[in-house]
Amino acid sequence: MSKTMKIDRIPIYCIAAIAFCCIAVKDTSASKVKPLNIRELTTSAKIIFEGECVKVRSGKDADSGLLATWYTFRIKTGIKGKVGDEYTFKQFGGSDGDVTVHVPTVTYREGETVILFLYGDSEIGFSSSVGMNQGKFAVQKIPDTEAEYVTNGMPAMLLFKDEPQHVSTLDAKGAKAVGSKRLSSKNMDRKEFIAEIERLVKQTQKETQ
Repeated sequence: MSKTMKIDRIPIYCIAAIAFCCIAVKDTSASKVKPLNIRELTTSAKIIFEGECVKVRSGKDADSGLLATWYTFRIKTGIKGKVGDEYTFKQFGGSDGDVTVHVPTVTYREGETVILFLYGDSEIGFSSSVGMNQGKFAVQKIPDTEAEYVTNGMPAMLLFKDEPQHVSTLDAKGAKAVGSKRLSSKNMDRKEFIAEIERLVKQTQKETQ
């Protein structure tokens, strides 16, 4: 015998999740996320930092009554906004007991280091990365070298579209890419990338003063 649940007994976070997912599926199927260049990522973000994810937990958010996942990062480099030594933000979706809400969002795992571009908190305190995965740059090290790079999966030609490219890209051996490979590479030199973001942050702050 099948069981049915009365609508007035459905938790509010389940109703919100259904509505959110219906909108999200419609949006993602109708059009792709707009590619954002480095300036657009920087200006759209309220918070930018390099950090290691040290804690992930999910449950029912006391403030909104919605299911949420909290991510805590140990800050290595604060670039924009106030982040302190650790920074925690929450995203919609997660688990609470035997109830799980899946939503199309970017996730993080404990131990991974990223450079993250975050929108500011919503009215109920939720946040997310700018442009979905575009705002999450994995920090990686090339094996058998000291070379570190960051990547969000976009080639330099898109990331620096309509912008001067002050950041070197790296080849598989950790050397600076040249010629057409400099544009097609997805691996940005970590130190130069951070310096470029800091430059853009200062530039945009001056422009808005």
